Amino acid sequence: MTTLPNSQPAAAKNTSSIRLKQTLAYYAAFIILGLTAASLGPTLPGLAGNLGIAIGAMSSLFPIRSLGYLLGSLVSGRLYDRFPAHPIIAAMM
Repeated sequence: MTTLPNSQPAAAKNTSSIRLKQTLAYYAAFIILGLTAASLGPTLPGLAGNLGIAIGAMSSLFPIRSLGYLLGSLVSGRLYDRFPAHPIIAAMM
């Protein structure tokens, strides 16, 4: 069996395609995570108006959100070390 110098076996192309799809999915998930994290600021006046409280009282949402990210990172880091990476990352997203 001869192969051309620049050709790859079918299995290598399939693996490369899967890795590219996984990489694109991680990029998309990261962008979506950033958009959802940034959405709290612009929606704060509307949220305060709907709840009937002052914007100053809503300031506790920011440290609570940060604490949630911190705890989520700690838990997902522990799970990432013990189990296969892709399912853990997908579940944590």
